Amino acid sequence: MGIVGAEGRMPLGEPWRVGKRPYGRSALSTAAACLKGFYLHQSSLGINGELGKKLDMSRLPSRVDRRRSFLGHV
Repeated sequence: MGIVGAEGRMPLGEPWRVGKRPYGRSALSTAAACLKGFYLHQSSLGINGELGKKLDMSRLPSRVDRRRSFLGHV
């Protein structure tokens, strides 16, 4: 995600969108979901099954989920 504009240290240098605004949180989330879907589909075809098993786990809680959980606790 760093290559398409997410903030963070990048192993490959600058993002390819140099001079443009970085993608927003929503666009990065959509791109990540598309990539995950692609790799899950590849796994279903028998390509890199180990990665598919790791990606097939339940999702991590979002920021909203964590806040809701914290408010319920308080």
